[in-house]
Amino acid sequence: MQPSFRRPALGLALALLPTTLAAQKQFNLPGNHVAVYNLAGEVTVVAGTGSSVGVAATVLGRDAGKVTFDETERGGKKTLIIRYPGDRIIYNAGHNGSSDLMVREDGTFGDQHGKNSRRSDYTKVRVTSSGSGLEAHADLRITVPPGASLDMYLGVGRISATNVNGNLRLDTSSGDVGVSGSKGDLIVDTGSGSVKVSDASGAAISIDTGSGDVEATSISAPDLSVDTGSGSVMLSQVTSRSVSIDTGSGDVELDLTGTVDRLDVDTGSGSVTVRVPASLSAQLAVETGSGDIETDFPVTVRRTGDDTLEGTIGTGAGRIEIDTGSGDVKLLKR
Repeated sequence: MQPSFRRPALGLALALLPTTLAAQKQFNLPGNHVAVYNLAGEVTVVAGTGSSVGVAATVLGRDAGKVTFDETERGGKKTLIIRYPGDRIIYNAGHNGSSDLMVREDGTFGDQHGKNSRRSDYTKVRVTSSGSGLEAHADLRITVPPGASLDMYLGVGRISATNVNGNLRLDTSSGDVGVSGSKGDLIVDTGSGSVKVSDASGAAISIDTGSGDVEATSISAPDLSVDTGSGSVMLSQVTSRSVSIDTGSGDVELDLTGTVDRLDVDTGSGSVTVRVPASLSAQLAVETGSGDIETDFPVTVRRTGDDTLEGTIGTGAGRIEIDTGSGDVKLLKR
């Protein structure tokens, strides 16, 4: 007797299909300066070859087929815009919570092109990890050839960049950013998320996070700027002639390999520890609303008090200003 088999009901067969679909796209964006916009996903940036920035996109999620791609020219840059229909995106791959973004009709966001636009020119889009909405996100792998510049605008997700020999602007509304081995100007801007940078050099390095810690090591740039609304700042093996650090709340630790022309450190609440070579020469101005002031260096004092120290170290060639609303200040020899 032959065995008999029953075909599964259509509803059951559909239920057994995977709920995560994937679509892959490949783009080559020519030109020295390229911009990419993506509302949700993981972004990996690596060194490339040739004359074009390459973007390999993998779109995941139940509604992956609804995501589209626009290649255009915007502000003199070849631009790739990943478009998500609707105003609510479900993205739960390593993401919890919700983030709101103001998105223009063309799908762009987060840059300065629309600084004079009216609020009515934008749509509020929520990227959330649960609930109803468009379930899709795009993971990107971007290759940057030597000397090229990339502006990456990401709504929610993580950005990592490794060994890129070019200028980078990495901007995310919510998500961590990691950079290592970059050579070129570097701008990192995140509304919420930690930033880690190592082995980076360029004419200028700027790191700005609304909420999150900043860690950097082996940094070389004539101009270095770090700004965090809330979070600690830990910078080691820094070579820079001009350093600016501002945090609304958080400790600051800075290790300088050489002397500086200008150092400004301002924290609303947190201790500050700065280590510099013994050859330091600077005009010094330190103020703390509540905390002790300690230095390894002999200071020719102009003004001093419980919360203030002003004077000259060495020949006074540079300028160091440290201000904390609450916390100890230490200026130490490395």
